[in-house]
Amino acid sequence: MGVAATFLSTALIRQLGILKAGAAGLIFQASLLSVALAVYLSRSLSQQSPLLFFLGLIVRITVVVLISVHAIMLIHRMFQL
Repeated sequence: MGVAATFLSTALIRQLGILKAGAAGLIFQASLLSVALAVYLSRSLSQQSPLLFFLGLIVRITVVVLISVHAIMLIHRMFQL
């Protein structure tokens, strides 16, 4: 995923701008994380417990970053007027 992001980021930045490209990348990562979490949670409970805390932290960090990007985009729009 990192190699693909290296080559796709310049095209996304040209088309969407830096803030929207960053938000699109974070939304894509969050969706992949959601799919991975759904697959993980579909396993039996005895196999889940060791990594559940770690996955929860990753989800929390992703949500915080998405909210931060959204706030930055709103501030950017306010000062563009």
